[in-house]
Amino acid sequence: MTCDEMEALLGPALDGELDAAHLAELDRHVAGCPACTAARERLDALRRSVRGASYHRLPAQGRAAIMAQLATAAGPDLRPSSSPPRRTLQRRGALAASLALALGLSSGAGFLAGRRSGGDAMESVLAAHVRGLQPGHAIDVVSADGHTVKPWFDGKVDFSPPVKDLGDAGFALIGGRLDYVDRHVAAVIVYRRRQHQIDLFVWPEASAGAATATIDGYHSRSWSQDGFSFWAVSDLNESELDEFVRRWRAA
Repeated sequence: MTCDEMEALLGPALDGELDAAHLAELDRHVAGCPACTAARERLDALRRSVRGASYHRLPAQGRAAIMAQLATAAGPDLRPSSSPPRRTLQRRGALAASLALALGLSSGAGFLAGRRSGGDAMESVLAAHVRGLQPGHAIDVVSADGHTVKPWFDGKVDFSPPVKDLGDAGFALIGGRLDYVDRHVAAVIVYRRRQHQIDLFVWPEASAGAATATIDGYHSRSWSQDGFSFWAVSDLNESELDEFVRRWRAA
């Protein structure tokens, strides 16, 4: 991967939009390239500044001033008309978003809300869970049999993830997949409770502490057990997710 290719993937990587293979390749490149390491740190610092900014609704007067500046700077095709074409509307939206971001960062009171908490690992796991909910991304091996799911990981990761059958408790094993989260190649054991998918992310790391977080309606529980770090993520209600964790740990 060249530096130019890395730069094209850096933004999507920080937004959780890359697949596991590209994320791993990106991390390998950055680890050996000081310039790209610095570029990622700058972009990550910008992301943190935006997420940490306070939210303020832009008043109508401010919006009018921004649109006036856009019309002056961008030329006649962005000036008001009775029915602007679709391309013009798209350009207006993109330019307005860029200007709002610049104004927010320079004033110290951004227009974007910083609502997330729980640290980088939680954000990475959540992004991977949401990515896994997209059609075709949820499961690499489809099976309700742990003796099928567990061997599937052999040769794909350098550890043997524990796979437990909780079907009798109402948490059906439906398969597994690979992902890349918080700079770890992770095995993901996928369960289902009614219509709710539960992703259990697993990688070797005995020192990770227990944590609980809720972001945008998704709940997570993390813990360490038997030399592994575990993250359970779902939009399932918190009491049932806690039950899943208790039963999994006791099984």
